[in-house]
Amino acid sequence: MILARQPRLEIPEHTHTFFEVLYILSGVSAQSVNGNPETFVEGDFCILPPSARHMQTSFPEGMAVKIMIRPSAFTDICTGLLKGQDVLSRFLLDSIYNENCEQYLVFHTGQNPEIREQVLDMFQEMFSIDVYTDRIVTGMLMTLLTKLSRNWQADVESVPLRNVDHEILTYLEENYSTVSLEQLAGHLHYTVPYCSRYVKKLFGCTFSQLLNQIRFQKADLFLKNSSLTVNQISKMLGYENPENFMRAFKKIHKMTPSQYRELYHKEAEKGRLL
Repeated sequence: MILARQPRLEIPEHTHTFFEVLYILSGVSAQSVNGNPETFVEGDFCILPPSARHMQTSFPEGMAVKIMIRPSAFTDICTGLLKGQDVLSRFLLDSIYNENCEQYLVFHTGQNPEIREQVLDMFQEMFSIDVYTDRIVTGMLMTLLTKLSRNWQADVESVPLRNVDHEILTYLEENYSTVSLEQLAGHLHYTVPYCSRYVKKLFGCTFSQLLNQIRFQKADLFLKNSSLTVNQISKMLGYENPENFMRAFKKIHKMTPSQYRELYHKEAEKGRLL
């Protein structure tokens, strides 16, 4: 995660591989998000997914803080934010697994002093660089986003909201070790062929590819944050043969699960991971 001051210059249209949160401290920022003109004012929180096309056309005499967050921060550490039924949880879940997601959120907090102080405290903490900085800022970010969900549900804009995407992802998240296309189709009351086409249309990949994304993000989480053996993890993910899991994992990460775990812990000790 990185915090930075938003420049006042015009910024041409671009995308990122991370989430971008823009908080307006003062002034008025004219933007375009996925072709939609937007005007953000003091106190606005705009949360953009990695796939969003956006540009800044005008920001005279203004000041803003930009927070850049890797998607893995939510799947590795801030997993609680993905389990809720509020607008923010649905947005994060859809954005992580749907690379074509065009939804973005805008929380209108006005001149709320508590939110402003929290953002500035996060910004200040980024300059206290030591082995604790990342963990402290991550905790502050999770608290901030949770407070936005709790206190500003009535003042959030979602463009657009896709409930079926969330229902599919939630079902797969809860049943990733055993779920089949037939079971998902039954849950949605669809025929199997229609469900298969619908998943491909929504997420740009097959049911199997989407399920594998979820399973391997779970594998990443278990390897980094548990003492479970590789065999135990493979069974939890639905692999009857651990060798199949290890082979598939190595194909993606170019190393075995054990090597991946060892490398993560070595780097974590140096304070270089979020």
